[in-house]
Amino acid sequence: GFAFREHGNRQTHTQVSQLSLRSVPRVHFISLCEYQRCQQSLCVSKKNYVLLQVFAGFYPMDQSEYPVLRTALEKLTLNDSSVSVFQDSSVALGQGWRLGFLGLLHMDVFRQRLEEEFDASILVTTPSVPYKGWSST
Repeated sequence: GFAFREHGNRQTHTQVSQLSLRSVPRVHFISLCEYQRCQQSLCVSKKNYVLLQVFAGFYPMDQSEYPVLRTALEKLTLNDSSVSVFQDSSVALGQGWRLGFLGLLHMDVFRQRLEEEFDASILVTTPSVPYKGWSST
């Protein structure tokens, strides 16, 4: 079969057998401050930006399960490109990751998939949201 590919403003037909992961357009994740700056200035391409709303820490219950959980996260993020993954470390919780999601439901579904599909025993920290504060003084 054939697939459409975009190159700037033009589209081309490509055989499916010739497609690779490099052919897939990348989605860029930005913080709230970067998103606001992009809205105020002339950003080149606003359509590929996703604003992540909720962040939570994901840690294995047992640190010996860290490599297994890392593999599970890699597999799940292949199907869900709207999740951002940042390596994190805590004195109390050990090695883990800070994950960004589109919302609480998105985070809950992702957590359930980790537990059900990969039998992962994970500890999830309280979700937080990025915010911008203003001072009236």
